Amino acid sequence: MEFSREINNLIADFRNLPQDESCAIFHREVLMHDALKCLCAMYLKNSLKSMNSNLVANWEQIVGGDYARYCFPSKILPNGMLVVNVSNSVIRSELCFKASEIISRIGKIGCCDRVCSMKFIL
Repeated sequence: MEFSREINNLIADFRNLPQDESCAIFHREVLMHDALKCLCAMYLKNSLKSMNSNLVANWEQIVGGDYARYCFPSKILPNGMLVVNVSNSVIRSELCFKASEIISRIGKIGCCDRVCSMKFIL
């Protein structure tokens, strides 16, 4: 079991050993997997969350009020494809015809510059 430096110094004093007077700070051991997970959470997810939140916040303006009730953006793939969940096949086919227009609106609003294609799934 590890004790704090203060307690270690008390034990050393009791045993007539020299005390630890260094100013080094000991940190607990962290696994590389946990450290990378923490770094990804700090640096990568903030930018993705802001892109996705901007996209969701402006979704009605991007696709129009009539379609916004029947579809919502699901995720942005690393290759720039926006995956959109759609409630029925009629809306899906209509949105497929308007995909290029929707992508240009996304670019004009400035939600996410990475979007270059769309995929509509039921």
